[in-house]
Amino acid sequence: MHRSLFVTAVLAGTPAFAAAAETNTCNLVRIDTLTLRPQLRSLVVDGEIKGQRIGILLDTGAYRSLIDRRAAERLELQVTRRPGYRWSAGAGADASVGVALIEELKMGQGSRKDLAVLIAAGDLDGDIALILGHDFFEAVDFEFDVANGKVNLFRALNCGASNLAYWAKGSVGVVRTEDPMTSVTVHLNGQPLRAMLDTGSSASLLLTPTALRFGATVKSPDAVAAGCVSGIGRRAFRTWTAPFATFAIGDELIRDPKIRFAPMYGWVETTTQMQLPDMILGIDFLRSHRVLVARSQGRMYLSYVGGTVFPTDAASDCPGGSARSSSP
Repeated sequence: MHRSLFVTAVLAGTPAFAAAAETNTCNLVRIDTLTLRPQLRSLVVDGEIKGQRIGILLDTGAYRSLIDRRAAERLELQVTRRPGYRWSAGAGADASVGVALIEELKMGQGSRKDLAVLIAAGDLDGDIALILGHDFFEAVDFEFDVANGKVNLFRALNCGASNLAYWAKGSVGVVRTEDPMTSVTVHLNGQPLRAMLDTGSSASLLLTPTALRFGATVKSPDAVAAGCVSGIGRRAFRTWTAPFATFAIGDELIRDPKIRFAPMYGWVETTTQMQLPDMILGIDFLRSHRVLVARSQGRMYLSYVGGTVFPTDAASDCPGGSARSSSP
């Protein structure tokens, strides 16, 4: 379920960009365009399995792609058990999981064959049945154009170190990406932090230990309760904001931002021992930027498109008794 995902796509692909790259020609071939539903706090696209319409959540912060157990049963998918695999947090916490085989997933203008995804007992909103995570996105270069309601999937051919930000008429930021997941180095008050692009989070935030390094706690005199940030399904995290001097990513510098902080609970598989980031960049960041993650180059291209990068009004009220709170 890794780099073979797109071999069976219906689309042959159309060039989105071509440039001279040494002796070869760089071609950034668009292999699919996914249209986002008009959601406020999640990236959801339409799909179809066995003739049944489903909602698909795009979540770069989920290490593995997942299908809701109830959806797997309703769709009568072939299921095999996977002993020893357990989830440490999030929906279906501490539950052993199995693997479901999706013979054909229709999405965008194409289809994907024989897609194996993990099963977890989730609590997903509405008709959302499937979460496409990091293992889906690692096979391609992908662009989030949230302002225009699109997610584009690309394959870069003979591009080397060519600039792939085909949309940018002016300057564009470029930062190196790191594994695991899609992580970049940002600077908060001049100090480097590891930030993970997490489209499963409605808002950007610092993890509580990171905020503590900068002296920000819920008891700080300038800390302000900022409602809840939603994660996968109906999971919500109580957050606070604190003021900082600067935030920088690439050549973009933001002065005097107010950034949320909260504990991070997500789909972290205990067997991976994945290092948690210092910060996550959520959907609010994508609303104010156009972002192309070029996994073929180990780069992220980004350009500011307008709006507040870290809006303090992006979170909703916490549902009664269901939100987790931070400890400091």
